[in-house]
Amino acid sequence: MAVTAPINRNFTLAILIFSSSVSVLSTDLYAPSLASLPEYFGTSAEMVKLTMTLNLLAYAVCQLVYGPLSDRFGRRPVLVGGMLAFTAAGLACALSQTIEQLVLARVFQGIAGAAEAVLVYAIIRDLFDGRDRIRALAVFGIIFGAAPAVGPLLGGYIHVAFGWRANFFLLAVLAFISLLLILRFLPESAEPDHHAIKLREIGRGYFGLLRDPLFMGYAILMGTSVAAIFAFLTAGPFILINNFGVATEDFGLYYFFIVASYMLGSLIINRASHAVDPRVYLWLGVLVFLLGAGQVMWQVQSGAETPVSITVGMCLIFFGIAPILAIGPAKALDATTNRVGFASALLGCTELAVGGLGAALVTVLHDATSMPLAITLVAVAVCAAYVLWLVGRREKQLHLASCKAGGAPDP
Repeated sequence: MAVTAPINRNFTLAILIFSSSVSVLSTDLYAPSLASLPEYFGTSAEMVKLTMTLNLLAYAVCQLVYGPLSDRFGRRPVLVGGMLAFTAAGLACALSQTIEQLVLARVFQGIAGAAEAVLVYAIIRDLFDGRDRIRALAVFGIIFGAAPAVGPLLGGYIHVAFGWRANFFLLAVLAFISLLLILRFLPESAEPDHHAIKLREIGRGYFGLLRDPLFMGYAILMGTSVAAIFAFLTAGPFILINNFGVATEDFGLYYFFIVASYMLGSLIINRASHAVDPRVYLWLGVLVFLLGAGQVMWQVQSGAETPVSITVGMCLIFFGIAPILAIGPAKALDATTNRVGFASALLGCTELAVGGLGAALVTVLHDATSMPLAITLVAVAVCAAYVLWLVGRREKQLHLASCKAGGAPDP
């Protein structure tokens, strides 16, 4: 890898975290407003949920475009263009006059936000190696987790004081600040590849990754974790605010504890990543994920669910998915020798596409109860366990084949 100038890795990571946090806030800051928008626009809850579902779909699919572009033109110009478009998208959302306009603006916001999703993984892959990469992703998770913790709390108060549009105006301002930081301080971390955007190379790159069972296994594993997050973000406001009478401005308090558990899990990974085999953390995370999903389902089936009991179950789930989202990207990118931009793009796309299924499933099953959320959480937790088992079996097969061929065993 060629780098145009010496890079302060920690400062670069800080800029990436801030830029990514702005993108994440586009969902979390807006979440407390969801329950009030059907009445505001005179539409259905299902139509309002499309502002989430289609945003996530655009966010996932467009990463496949940004990956080759970042390999061809470099990480920095692609991220600059993405944040500029994200700033405009925030203004478009704030100025929407109909639900149809808001849905389209949110799609545009998803398209723009996809750039940072690709570039975060790519730049971390450029600058960090081995377990240092896992630690960097864990640090990313700790601080990155503060955005969804603070977002709904702040968004609820802004909604009550100034209306839902103010949240999107704030996003536009934060995105513009991020753009200025990128322009002023973010260096280029990769050498442009002039062949990366040729159609033949794009097809070869993506099809090669799709045929890689380890890469795709870790990508889908991460997707199951994101599916749990998106399922709660889509259904949680309706359940807590509409069904249990939680005040809009208080929704963020419940979500704060949920995301705090994710930050705690990320902190543990950061502190102990050099002491324990990452695969052990992955299995522990999946088991806690299953425990949390089972707790939510038990509460809902017994009719004993409360805002507190649902929050406890989600805390367990978010604590369990922390090691998956910290270790998964590093393991996936280490499993392939493909171009980093391609790999980061398909990793993010798969993660978001599978994650979007969580939002889609609770939308399709919507019946004004907590059961669709419980069903979705159990389904994705079981899928996570099955996928991790398949990945482990594949790694064992490759290890045995390497030993038979005279290769050194894995550390």
